[in-house]
Amino acid sequence: MTKKSKIIQTSGTRKTAVARLSLKAGTGNIRINSVLLENYAPEMAKQKIEEVCIFGSHILPTCDIDIRVHGGGVIAQADAAKIAIGKALVEKDEKVKEKILAYDRQMLVADTRFKETAKPNCHGAARAKRQKSYRWVYQITWLIIWGKKMIIPIRCYSCGKPVAHLYEEYLEKVKSGKSKKQALDELGLERYCCRALFLGNIDAIDVTGKFKKF
Repeated sequence: MTKKSKIIQTSGTRKTAVARLSLKAGTGNIRINSVLLENYAPEMAKQKIEEVCIFGSHILPTCDIDIRVHGGGVIAQADAAKIAIGKALVEKDEKVKEKILAYDRQMLVADTRFKETAKPNCHGAARAKRQKSYRWVYQITWLIIWGKKMIIPIRCYSCGKPVAHLYEEYLEKVKSGKSKKQALDELGLERYCCRALFLGNIDAIDVTGKFKKF
């Protein structure tokens, strides 16, 4: 009674591709989804698989390898099959492991990198990044360079009317004894949105300047 040779079973993964391998005694045939490696397409995927077979030149002629792979694209499937073959060769001959690791570690260890899925309402972008405007930063910087001591937008946020150049005049009118309503009327700021900018403004630079800087 002849002794049955050991059947080696390994697996490999890449992205969503999963390859399951079965190695047994044979005549050196390598089949991937029932297709011989010599006839496997595309050529780039075939070369990826043949690369790892070089390290098993003394093992593969006496073995048959059958690989079932599914999921992912053709290149991901080739990478998954390559890892499965590399693991089978190491299990068959432990001395091959050092050579494979020295050449390319990813022939034995799966690459866990994965394409990040798109987020909803992001127009296909991977990360959930919302549109953000830095216009106010440039406005404030320009006002500080201009020599003003207040933080107020150049234009009204609602109607778009230029208002920044009127603020100093507004402060002078208020200091002279006029009411805020009278000062705003004389400056021609009749809209509620423009008046709210002046009435709700705080001299933030003077206020924050009193605190210690860390």
